[in-house]
Amino acid sequence: MEDFANLDYKAFELLVGLLLAREGFQITRTPTGGADFGPDFEAFLPNGQRAFVEVKHFRRTGRLPMSVIHHFGGEMERLRNQYANALGILVTSAALTAQAKTAVKTMGLFAVWDGTDVQRLLTKHTDVFSIVTQAQSGRSDVLAQLESLRSHDAQIRTFSAKLSEELRGTPPGLDGWKEFETL
Repeated sequence: MEDFANLDYKAFELLVGLLLAREGFQITRTPTGGADFGPDFEAFLPNGQRAFVEVKHFRRTGRLPMSVIHHFGGEMERLRNQYANALGILVTSAALTAQAKTAVKTMGLFAVWDGTDVQRLLTKHTDVFSIVTQAQSGRSDVLAQLESLRSHDAQIRTFSAKLSEELRGTPPGLDGWKEFETL
């Protein structure tokens, strides 16, 4: 059983995208990385049916809030006005309460893959979790490198500011030039 708590939301989205692809979905739109506008994935099932997939990762609570269910239900109502037979899938790392299961069933607008379903798919596609954790680790390494560059950049700016201040205090002319050379 894989531990989703160590994944950030981007890594969980990647995990879901890989699982969708392994299950035969043809993904046509992926997460943008910006603000959360609409479903995370648009895809086609092997039978050609359009699907909209919303991914929600809850590292701490472990439970899917009812507000997420209602929000995605509203999204699917809107999307079904454009695409009558579209399938909605809400994929979450969380568990569904009895109340949430009832609400999803009553709405009838989408299916839910909860943490148990994702674990089942990971058992079927055993390499996906390691691919995602390696990608997340690699991204962390890149982010650490970027942070060190920022730190280095700050040191350069500090040195540059100090040098500029000293130059402002250097008198013009030949005597000032000699002071400048010693800086």
